[in-house]
Amino acid sequence: MLRFPEFTSMLFFLITIVFFTPAFAHDLGITKATLEQTKTISKKELDHQTYVLNVNTSESMAHQITAPLIPKRCDLHKPFRGSLSNGKLTFTFSCDGALTSDDKFDLSWKREGVFISAIWLGRETSQSLFLSEEGTITVALSGLSAVNASKKSKVKRFLHLGINHILSGYDHLLFIIGIILIVGSPILLVKTITAFTVAHSITLALSFLNILELSVAPVETSIALSIVVLAYEVIRINQGKDSFTGRYPWVAAVGFGLLHGLGFASSLSALGVPKIDIPLALLYFNIGVELGQLLFISVILTLVYTAQCLLRYRGVTLIPRKRWTTPIAYGLGVIATHWTIERSLSLFT
Repeated sequence: MLRFPEFTSMLFFLITIVFFTPAFAHDLGITKATLEQTKTISKKELDHQTYVLNVNTSESMAHQITAPLIPKRCDLHKPFRGSLSNGKLTFTFSCDGALTSDDKFDLSWKREGVFISAIWLGRETSQSLFLSEEGTITVALSGLSAVNASKKSKVKRFLHLGINHILSGYDHLLFIIGIILIVGSPILLVKTITAFTVAHSITLALSFLNILELSVAPVETSIALSIVVLAYEVIRINQGKDSFTGRYPWVAAVGFGLLHGLGFASSLSALGVPKIDIPLALLYFNIGVELGQLLFISVILTLVYTAQCLLRYRGVTLIPRKRWTTPIAYGLGVIATHWTIERSLSLFT
């Protein structure tokens, strides 16, 4: 008969295996690009416009960026695969007449979305984020018109980014699991998560506004190390040893939260959000992060509670909490140690 500790340990083991992903887990999956209309030289060229799509990428990621599916009245210049230079993959195409707000083009990129800056005849007019739907990113030029970029659409985009970031930020999720393992009381868990939230909101804002500037690599390494420390604290508590984190988890959460906020900021800053949208981006990206965080906590607690109810129904005696949290803590520690070592190596490259 499957006992409760075995069941729960297996559950969390599967979760941690899923999270055993590349060490740097803060890529939002958003690619930056610039769509530029070249300057018109003569009246004759008014009926034949040329556009350049510059995509920020690297040699290792360039294979994910394929040629855009442009309107039928446009022709893509050779090389059709695009030319890579100085971290930019360039696609050039010409159209019969200028592109309008009714036009759109599709991107079959293996990315979560693309953040495009539109430059019409040398003057940047707008920026917008286009998200992937069923594997295709549709760039509607109406969304690159300043008058059509509504506050509602921006709010929706930054909320989506925040939720997606926390649910794909495996190190942050493992840290939250560590907090759940330490805190047994629901009320204390709420206080601890709230402290973590307030703390990372502070450093998210300070870093995003360039008031506090730190290199990404040391921050990412420290975040991984914080999970190692948390896993160690869980094991100490289960062994009956005195632990400051165990007695005051919310205080420890503040310190760790300040660190994790820098990780959130590095991802949001990479988008190059326009100054006018910074307050909106900070507020709703952070709200999105919290919604994703609460969703994750709810799922974990629901799974554990459901497992307990099922085992009670089958007459299985539930054993002490520390018997099943200890192996989970070791699992978190192993994964976080791997991340710490891998991220530390990047400090010297």
